[in-house]
Amino acid sequence: MEKIYIKENDIPLCKYRKTLIKALIMQKGVITYSDPECTVVQCSNKAAYRSISELHTIVRTRFKFTSLEALIKIIKEIIEEEQCIAVVWCTQINKVVVKYMKNVSSEYITSYSRDRFYTIKGVDGYSLEDYEKLYNNL
Repeated sequence: MEKIYIKENDIPLCKYRKTLIKALIMQKGVITYSDPECTVVQCSNKAAYRSISELHTIVRTRFKFTSLEALIKIIKEIIEEEQCIAVVWCTQINKVVVKYMKNVSSEYITSYSRDRFYTIKGVDGYSLEDYEKLYNNL
């Protein structure tokens, strides 16, 4: 299993997956690492939004039995609570990402991404359509 690590002083160990996911989504610019010692940077782009597949890998590093469906369910809960998160297509990395948009009422998939990228498979093998099917089946 691939792993992506986060320094504990960036996001402390937490008891609940939702706490970790919420911090990853709403605390933009968290540096991630490829090794448990957090010496080999995996992503240092402070302006980056996390792809769903990357969020899944990060969460599974700390909570190893987390399914993709469980992750989508938690993202859905956060969207319903916060009303400032949406799922969009990122043309820079060719993946579906979770985007935090402060003070903006949001929808699960933005209409812009739905209209232009809905069925396109990302480099991780998932499309917006795939994630919407998972979302709707919860």
